[in-house]
Amino acid sequence: MNERVYISSEDVRKRFSTHDIRLKDKTSTPPVFDKASVLVPLFQLEREWHVLLTVRSKHLRSHSGLVAFPGGKQDSDDLDDIETALREAEEEIGLDPNEVEVISVLPGSFVRPNVMVTVVVGIIPYNFKPVINEHEVHKVFSLPLKRFLNDDFTTQEFEISGNQVQSYFFSDEVDGNTIVTWGFTASYCIYSAIILYQDYKKRHYGYTDKYVTLDCLWPEISFTNYFLTNYNSAKL
Repeated sequence: MNERVYISSEDVRKRFSTHDIRLKDKTSTPPVFDKASVLVPLFQLEREWHVLLTVRSKHLRSHSGLVAFPGGKQDSDDLDDIETALREAEEEIGLDPNEVEVISVLPGSFVRPNVMVTVVVGIIPYNFKPVINEHEVHKVFSLPLKRFLNDDFTTQEFEISGNQVQSYFFSDEVDGNTIVTWGFTASYCIYSAIILYQDYKKRHYGYTDKYVTLDCLWPEISFTNYFLTNYNSAKL
């Protein structure tokens, strides 16, 4: 997708609303999993939609140094999954929750070792200036969301609960350094780009006993759905 097509904020709201799990039957998280939420911050700059991402601090105990959305584990004081995502975004990058327009909550997925992650999508001001919490975040950067519809990726397979899961790797030059977005973050950047640009190509996300593809677009055949159905025997 090299052509630049103008997509208004209203178009973005409508497109993401069709995938909003708040409008569908709510599913419960099995007790074996911890709960977490992330925010997918979208903004429009020069008529093009971008996604804001972070590089996690190398000092963190889990997922250190990886590209991630702002977010983290749910606190007992959080009212819901959205509050968790907004609170964590404020703590990590100084994003005022009042400046986030939440437009959708996508079907979640899991990250190792045992965390189910809710994915909150929000529109933020194009001129937002991050205030980095250096204990948690090394860098904040943004990429055009449509870059995740390009085919310049590599893949790698991982085994989870006896199933081969295919992960996407995207490399970008940011401020003179190569940054690689992969795994959970890359998958939801792909999902968000597909929804926003209405480019419904099916990418393989994993393999079980049948064809498995993008979780939030075809949930009835998603890897996460299969995994949760069989979570009692699963070992991450």
